[in-house]
Amino acid sequence: MRAILAGLAFALAVVSAGGADAQNRSRNRKAEEKAAPATNAERIGDWMLRCDPAADGQPKQCEMAQILSDREGKRDLLLIRMGYPPAEAEALALIVVPLDVLLPPGLGLKVDGRDPVVVPIRHCDTNGCLAPWRPTADDIGAMKAGKELMVLLRNREGKQLGLPVSLKGFSSAHDRLR
Repeated sequence: MRAILAGLAFALAVVSAGGADAQNRSRNRKAEEKAAPATNAERIGDWMLRCDPAADGQPKQCEMAQILSDREGKRDLLLIRMGYPPAEAEALALIVVPLDVLLPPGLGLKVDGRDPVVVPIRHCDTNGCLAPWRPTADDIGAMKAGKELMVLLRNREGKQLGLPVSLKGFSSAHDRLR
């Protein structure tokens, strides 16, 4: 999990998609091109795939990520990252949402018309609230076939909010994680 957490700063710097308007996406793609070396990061649909080359007999490590920003591009609303930790068969996704969310209900993750999966929020720090998720093979299959992952949360007043994450490119990016 340390390897996945180590890339958080990189992902925050280079990935942007989701609910941002076209101008914001264009501006963020230009920033990505400056920040992301062409040899280890590429955009696949609305996802950024980043791979570290194999070193010291270890296999290459890849992760895919997407950031959802507000329409003005001034505030990140959600970060979702997924990868396969070394020597583990199951994927691990890390979801970061802003502070000021109600913690007890956790997050609801809903692909298209399916019932939501509930994921508890593990902790919050100055960067936001972190919810680790181990998606099942069924969850991954639904995301590969789906169009949108809706992340459901409640603000401090208890109002439910939905943050739409595009699944455009998810299948291709996921297939290249290993």
